[in-house]
Amino acid sequence: MRISKTILITSIVLAVMLLSKPASAGMPEAVTYLQGQTQDAWITQALVVAGESGVSTDHLASVAPGGFNPTNDYAKTILALAAVGENPTTFGNINYVAKLKSYYDGTQMGDAMLLNDDIWSILALASIYETGCPEAIAAKDFLLDNQNGDGGWGYAVGGSSGSNDTAAAIMALMEMGVSAGDPVINNAVAFLHTLQNN
Repeated sequence: MRISKTILITSIVLAVMLLSKPASAGMPEAVTYLQGQTQDAWITQALVVAGESGVSTDHLASVAPGGFNPTNDYAKTILALAAVGENPTTFGNINYVAKLKSYYDGTQMGDAMLLNDDIWSILALASIYETGCPEAIAAKDFLLDNQNGDGGWGYAVGGSSGSNDTAAAIMALMEMGVSAGDPVINNAVAFLHTLQNN
């Protein structure tokens, strides 16, 4: 599978967020740091974007949802598998896509009080070219219905807008075909500019 632009952008952002050193550290130092950490789906994506070959996938052979947000557990695994060129419908004898879609309640993905799981579900489905499925379309509509008045999005429905969730929502909506010139995107970008200028 080909790595989509969203995965590349997301992975770069995640790599920077995972670094304990200043963002000015060089790529070799960042890769060394990430290789020394307990491997997870986010690190896998970052290493692929950094150009590393032979990235281990052993840690992706199973998902043990049980944490706060199991929908995101499957979404991030799908993103990592797509990044390394593996098929998330058959990897480790598990259909991760079917597992992710099992969190669809008919109107949105995962917890009805959260937006973050809808964002990451869209990005995961986009990474395998499934933006036309009912789950992705519903998650898109849920995000559009829950954009805050300031143009941003929070982690949860009605929560304060944040830069990370707003940036991820922009990427997700654009993967779903919302154009860069759409007022939804313009308002979100204006919100991010406001944060940057304060």
